[in-house]
Amino acid sequence: EQRERSSDRSMVAPVGGDGLAASLSGRGPPPPEVERLLPCFKVALAFVALSIAGECAAEYWNEAIFDATTLLIAFMGLRDVNQLRNCMMCILLITLFNGFQDLITLITILIGYRHVPGAKYFVSLECVVNATVIDPGTHAKHSELHNFCSWQTIVGNIAVTTAALFQLLSFRLAWKIFRAYHDADMEGFGLPSQGFTPQVPIDPTAAAQGSAGNRRQAGLGQSNRGAAQGPPGFQPFSGQPHRLSA
Repeated sequence: EQRERSSDRSMVAPVGGDGLAASLSGRGPPPPEVERLLPCFKVALAFVALSIAGECAAEYWNEAIFDATTLLIAFMGLRDVNQLRNCMMCILLITLFNGFQDLITLITILIGYRHVPGAKYFVSLECVVNATVIDPGTHAKHSELHNFCSWQTIVGNIAVTTAALFQLLSFRLAWKIFRAYHDADMEGFGLPSQGFTPQVPIDPTAAAQGSAGNRRQAGLGQSNRGAAQGPPGFQPFSGQPHRLSA
């Protein structure tokens, strides 16, 4: 009995092999499509890092802190490529959130609610406008000329623009990597990946015979209906039958 059980175990083969085991454990080498996309993803993250450096130089601290979270989470995933699939959902969410956050910041800069008075001062060294100042001692309000623009605002505004661009580009590449992992997992389970449609070869001779058979069946159906109806002007009897008594 023990020999039979051992032979039954030896006959069992895992579906998907190493690919399925890697997908279930979250470890294993990345698929070829992921290896092709990783260099582009790292380049996009490098430009995000340069944007963060510009935001720090311009003292745009809020923007720099938000963008730095993308690099932190991406670094945790990229330090071990064999475990990258476990971090892809977090990378997707953080790049999408920070990309839209940088876009909102850029819009507020252009309409004059943040850092500079308006879009025409986006890359200006001087933007002297009347500003309302509150005296800390008397709490009285008065207006005075103030220059809000400098080389820091130029660097910061450009850094926010590039950060929004490369954050969204990182999200796009991360989505492609996520889809590549998903397709590899489906293949490991023996299932077709999304967008896969099995093609069945069609024999033109069989197709022609089938269409001819359909036409013959349609012709026979029409002829049977015509025979049941009878010649024009003939009305079949539909009442109760009469019986002759003896």
